[in-house]
Amino acid sequence: MKWADQQFAEMGAKIILCFKDVVTEKDDLISSDKYEEIKNAYFNLNLKTPIIRLNTTDENLNREILEICVGLAADELRKGIRNENNLS
Repeated sequence: MKWADQQFAEMGAKIILCFKDVVTEKDDLISSDKYEEIKNAYFNLNLKTPIIRLNTTDENLNREILEICVGLAADELRKGIRNENNLS
């Protein structure tokens, strides 16, 4: 996993981690009692690839797209600041 993370980070990939506060639908693959455990495991990963955590509980697509755009812009801004600091 570390190798894949390194490769994705070097390519400039982003991970969009969608989650819900409350599971309302039945999932054929994941039982609802395992959902929190899996969600917490992903939230606690220490990855080099930037993660945008997207709460989709309210199913508001306009807000979700805005949050993704803001997350992508924030990451680009952080990269720019890091590059500027490395030049000085």
